[in-house]
Amino acid sequence: MDLGTVKDNIEKGDVYEHFEDAFADLQLIWSNCKLYNQSGSDIYRLAENLERRCKKLIKELRSSLNLEIHQASAHLQASAAVGELIDAGGAVASAGGKTEGDGEDDEDDDFGYDPHRYVPFEDKAEFADGIKKITKEGLTQIVNYLKEKQPDALDDFGNDKLQIRIDLIEREAFNHCKELLALNIKETVPNKRQKVVANQSAPLK
Repeated sequence: MDLGTVKDNIEKGDVYEHFEDAFADLQLIWSNCKLYNQSGSDIYRLAENLERRCKKLIKELRSSLNLEIHQASAHLQASAAVGELIDAGGAVASAGGKTEGDGEDDEDDDFGYDPHRYVPFEDKAEFADGIKKITKEGLTQIVNYLKEKQPDALDDFGNDKLQIRIDLIEREAFNHCKELLALNIKETVPNKRQKVVANQSAPLK
């Protein structure tokens, strides 16, 4: 899957039933870029940046589309959105410089990604491991913080199911979440077998 294929599929008009389907293929592209390239590399950082922009774009489309809009119109809007992302990616790849657009991108580095917002892979891996040991209250604090400060790092699947996208959390928010994690780690309670072994090894009086 590549951006050109996604654009061709949209122009055909009968490949994607909903605009979310097109964005699903885009997400596959960003995921593959990160999977097959080293964390912190230029391509990896560019994929992270475009993934963030893609998630923001789909939220804008969801709010702008309504039942009165015909499906053809939805296809046109989705096509324009994908074209915008392709143009942005192409500009970075061919010119090797800043992409022109909103103010946020103007402040980014040569690959559309501000290094001050970059979180090293090792920190992400440590956070992902620690989140498995967090208390329910701590997890709630992190989720509520991300909802307010960086909602694009959360995927809401309904039925009280959320996914934290660690790759999309920027440095400032990540540091705060890391502090919340450190304050809310579950205490390790020794199991019964460990207690028995401990008692057996105790010196006899």
